Amino acid sequence: MASIVANQQVAAASQVLLSHGFDNLDVETVTAILNAAKSHLKSCGKKTRNTPIKKKSSERADAPFNPNCCSARLFVLACHPCETGQKPKTLYGDAQGTIQKVEQEDGITTKTHVGLLNVQCSGTKLNDDGLCSRHADTNRFSNSGRCHKTGDLFLGHYNQEKPKNPIRYGDSGNIHKYIWIEDVTQEMQQSSPTRKSRSPQKQSTSTEKYDDFNWNVALTSGDINGYKLNRLKLYLKQHSLPERDDQGKMLKKDAVLESIIQHIKAKFQPQDDQQEDIQENILPNQEQPVEDKNDEQAENDDHEDKVDQADNDDDDDDLTQQENAESTFTTPDGVVYDIENSELYDQDTGEFMGNIVDGKIEWRKSSMHIHAQNIVKKMQENM
Repeated sequence: MASIVANQQVAAASQVLLSHGFDNLDVETVTAILNAAKSHLKSCGKKTRNTPIKKKSSERADAPFNPNCCSARLFVLACHPCETGQKPKTLYGDAQGTIQKVEQEDGITTKTHVGLLNVQCSGTKLNDDGLCSRHADTNRFSNSGRCHKTGDLFLGHYNQEKPKNPIRYGDSGNIHKYIWIEDVTQEMQQSSPTRKSRSPQKQSTSTEKYDDFNWNVALTSGDINGYKLNRLKLYLKQHSLPERDDQGKMLKKDAVLESIIQHIKAKFQPQDDQQEDIQENILPNQEQPVEDKNDEQAENDDHEDKVDQADNDDDDDDLTQQENAESTFTTPDGVVYDIENSELYDQDTGEFMGNIVDGKIEWRKSSMHIHAQNIVKKMQENM
């Protein structure tokens, strides 16, 4: 009903314009009437502009040449049908359509990409040569650019004949061969490797228990310093010790270790002190110092002790800073994570985030939303 009324009002506004004539109305009046009509249509849920639906690259294959778009061909591979919003998978080979890699003795690798479609670039900001900035760049040597050896667009121009069996030389010397979709043979289809779907990375489930370890002995021998964070948390849970600091953030490993050490000392040390007292009562009286130090000597000794203690404190501070630097990892986004044996853990939740392999982060897929939240927090802190 509301849309009918809105349409009637637009018709009435149009009738006013027609009856009075555009020449008899100023621009401001005409604009005001049209804006009022559009605003009313929007409030009724009606669209005032028909936005064309942009076709996918694969849907534009073999379409007529569009002189208003870039004349270069795109590197587009045939893909399996998929629903809107899902990432399409190529029909053959990996994400780049590669079905074969042959490494020669000189280190040069030849790759064969199959399933290439005939698609025009959709760029509309053109240079004088009719190319977009991406395809006009003579230093862009990639699947969507030029051949490093010839400097030409290896897929040619869309308004020209397709190159047969195009070849592209990369800047590293590797050779890339491309097969059009209509030239894919049965043998190529059969030789195409089946892509294995990545199973989500499972978080390691430990079967260790608190009673599996003699914590007092581990402290005495120093073995406790090599325990991983998950093992140390067994002690925290057993004795109901806090796992978070006053700000609600998960404790780092060094803080957890210090808390456990103090708790073990408080739990077992009284027994050791009592045993020492009993032992002292059994032993004969020990000799006492023959001479007492004079006041001046005692004062000097006290001063030397304070200097030594200050030096030790400085050394401890340097060591603590070094330990903190080694126990954390900062991503290129500026987010800081705890690191233990190349494993990253979120400082707030303790969630396993991923591994550091050859200096690069291999993210755990299910933890990417946590990393995204941490990036947003970092941006808000820097504002």
